Amino acid sequence: MGSVESQLTPSISSADRPRRPSGIRRPQLETRLDAVPPGGVALLVAPAGSGKSVLIDQWLATQTDAAACVVAVSERYND
Repeated sequence: MGSVESQLTPSISSADRPRRPSGIRRPQLETRLDAVPPGGVALLVAPAGSGKSVLIDQWLATQTDAAACVVAVSERYND
């Protein structure tokens, strides 16, 4: 079994997160993010260009104490 290097980015609070264009609101997905308990983990998987970063930015803008961390995994880590 090969080793996997971490590509974690530091958590960014909603106050420090750079703002992106507003985009289309997706309240059903934001509600699902709201349901994640404090200290919990949400896994957001979707194709490139589907608006994952915009969704997280929009959701973080509505939170007072939430943080996010992005983990990028490529096909080379499929073992």
